[in-house]
Amino acid sequence: KATCNHLKVENGANRAKFKNMSVTGNVNVQCSHILVCSSVDMKGGENHATVDLGVKLRVESCRFDKDKQPPRVFSYDNMCSLAVHIVKRWLLYHKDDADVVEKARWTIPACHVKNHHEGCDYLYCYMYKMCMGHFHGETAEYGWAIFNAIGPSVLQMSNGHRIDTLIMHYGDWNWRKVIARQLLKDLNDAKVKYVEKRDFFAGLCVLFESKVVEWNAMDRSPCVDPKSKRSVVSIYSHNNQKAPTLKAIVDKEMSSSDTICVSSGNVKLGAVASWLLEGLRLFQIQHRVFKLASTCSSAPPKSLTSQRSKLAADIDVWRKMQKRYMGSIGSRLSQEPDKQHPEEQSLLLPSDFTAAERGALRLLPLATKQVQMLEAALGETISNLQTTVKNLSSAFERKIKDARGQDANTKSIAGIRKIESKRNDLMGDYNLFRGALKALDNLDEAKWPPLELKDTFRKSTEQRRTPGDSRVVEGNLWGMTSAGHSSWAARTASGAISGYDVVQRSTEGSGEEQSGEGLGEEPVFNVNVLNYHARSVTQSEAQVTSVFEPTKEVLEHADQPGVDADGWIWSAGRMKNMSMQEIEQWEQINNRIQWARAEADFERWQEEVEKKHAEFMRVINASAYARDAWMELARTPYSSLPGHVAYAKEHCDILEALRADAEAKYSQCGIPSLRIISEGFSLADHVMKWRQEEEKHFNFDRWANRPMFKDPTTHAQGFGDMLVMVVCFPMFIVVTSY
Repeated sequence: KATCNHLKVENGANRAKFKNMSVTGNVNVQCSHILVCSSVDMKGGENHATVDLGVKLRVESCRFDKDKQPPRVFSYDNMCSLAVHIVKRWLLYHKDDADVVEKARWTIPACHVKNHHEGCDYLYCYMYKMCMGHFHGETAEYGWAIFNAIGPSVLQMSNGHRIDTLIMHYGDWNWRKVIARQLLKDLNDAKVKYVEKRDFFAGLCVLFESKVVEWNAMDRSPCVDPKSKRSVVSIYSHNNQKAPTLKAIVDKEMSSSDTICVSSGNVKLGAVASWLLEGLRLFQIQHRVFKLASTCSSAPPKSLTSQRSKLAADIDVWRKMQKRYMGSIGSRLSQEPDKQHPEEQSLLLPSDFTAAERGALRLLPLATKQVQMLEAALGETISNLQTTVKNLSSAFERKIKDARGQDANTKSIAGIRKIESKRNDLMGDYNLFRGALKALDNLDEAKWPPLELKDTFRKSTEQRRTPGDSRVVEGNLWGMTSAGHSSWAARTASGAISGYDVVQRSTEGSGEEQSGEGLGEEPVFNVNVLNYHARSVTQSEAQVTSVFEPTKEVLEHADQPGVDADGWIWSAGRMKNMSMQEIEQWEQINNRIQWARAEADFERWQEEVEKKHAEFMRVINASAYARDAWMELARTPYSSLPGHVAYAKEHCDILEALRADAEAKYSQCGIPSLRIISEGFSLADHVMKWRQEEEKHFNFDRWANRPMFKDPTTHAQGFGDMLVMVVCFPMFIVVTSY
């Protein structure tokens, strides 16, 4: 049974379109260097038998003794379906090589896995498997940019001519990949990324020093829930949808007696939280004032001038405390250019610095607190936006049904413009918070996807169903909760609200908004609201936020059984005020996930550096071996024709040039301790020594109590188990089709 969107699309393909077609496409099997190793014609669309045949041809082309089989990793966009019964199929149809797939490991390309169920991410994504390096699997798609161009031509050819043409193009493509230039680029890139990930992970190990030993003893292996096959428990995920409100987080920290380490020393956590909250509020106000100023084509109105004056005064007060909590940025602060308007100033929050700068300036603790506040603020913004869009949808319905005459229509339109302005402010807040989270390198793209106007579209719950509704999909807003995007398949949005054209409108149409009486929706980071007493809402405020009350049908729609979720912000979990103990547990889980994912990033790039050294050595040795073979052919009397000898010598020279080029590039970019192999030692021995030196960057023994990684997708018992500090250079194979 298909459980992933990707599988549902494949199973739902219209097979009738292949009528009268002998060949409907190709399945290519490639190595990780994008060399096409085998190709099979598809008959009637993509199916497991065709893919198995392509893999079989690849396995036959490079046979090994049974006791010397290298570990193989296969990547395919439909792997969660292909790999389930692959051993049974091969025992039946390809018995001689069944042991290869029985011991193989399986992945799904990094982009394709996003279209699968969330559990597939932890089971098949390369990032969460040991000894994978940076094998994301998407390189298989590179070749189709070239091969698709010949597709229309080969479809008109006879079988023999078509195959010959494909072989020639595949051969040309493979030859371009033999040179070492790409390896040079990949190794240099891997070294840079490795250092970045290593230093960041080491910083987190210091930051969470009291917890890392406990977290390190946790199992990295994904575990499939036996009661629900679609549920996968992993150290890299929350495994739940609970999230506290921003107010609850701040209240907890204000009442805490704990301290936090800043550049000036240890200070009370509550004081830092209050100051950081005020900074984020100013950050939000800056964005709104800038947006308001951009709508003024001439001289700014008095309201904008007064808002700028108040903002400038608040920033000056906040800067005084910033010098205490962020004293290490004094030189950077003095170098900041003077701006004409306060909304153009950089507040120099932790999100305004790079990861390296945050580590050097000792801003990691502040950055962690900013991440927590931004996560909670994003959740509250989503909940508020969902309510606002529901009110807007209801307002359009009320206008159509009840507004009669010019006066009633004018009032209705003015009310709708206010709700639209509130919606636009909330969308701006969401993208602002999301951008800050991305700058802090803590943005979960799947959890907090980009938000556009089309994502807020929602089908009317008051109108009768109309023809074409089944082809209209609601916006992504309705797939979110306060804990982020809970839907495992992002959907696209189309259409309009209640048949009304959705157009981004400026505030020029509303006299009240143009006069600048306020900044629209009250900022999320409002100290007066959060500090820390309930604020009474005036009657006028209540009327503004709900000009048109949604009907009972609208309010109850979300709870009706059988009604599909609407766009992505609507499936994101409900707001929940949590106890202090629950908030602390939520914070620890957040910290653990951040630490575990940083560890996975660091280890994959470490493996990538090691793998590229092995590939350089393979290229050099393979070129030397082929050169010697052609030289032997040129010397021995295999042919009396001078042309044959000249041909062999020509290829000998070509391969020697390739070997010398690869060796020169390897000397240029290789790490000396890995490049220079001592006599009697292997690359794996040098890798172990190099890793031991690299472990000195961490303040604890990472391999002392770490459990063995067990890959549940591997069929052979124990073959997918990875010992601690294992060195493995597997053979990577990518399957793709068009």
